[in-house]
Amino acid sequence: MTLLEQATDLQQRAAGPGIFDAVDTYYADDVTIVEATGDTFHGRETQKGRIVEWQQGVQEVHGGEITAIAAHEAGPGTGVVFVESALDMTRTDGVRVAFEEVAVQQWRDGRIVHERFYYNAPDA
Repeated sequence: MTLLEQATDLQQRAAGPGIFDAVDTYYADDVTIVEATGDTFHGRETQKGRIVEWQQGVQEVHGGEITAIAAHEAGPGTGVVFVESALDMTRTDGVRVAFEEVAVQQWRDGRIVHERFYYNAPDA
């Protein structure tokens, strides 16, 4: 499976009930995740906890999509993936938020070892 195929599979699984299986499959144990704010998090289990926290803050998802995905392979399962996405949701506080983000993922041996998000959504 190419890096682009792996990244696409991750995104498809993450959009549904298979999100935690996708994280277990594609994130390294010691992954580093950097938000656009600069906040940095470490570890696959930490990321799963952050997903649960995010899900608890969502009242309704009105729409979302992957608008672009690209991969630069440096070897099997190794390289850089760029994922552009959009999301329209209502938070549990009743505020509707629509935003776009780009994730830049460093992959090694079929797993994400570093992921950084870029977005401009100060209320999200």
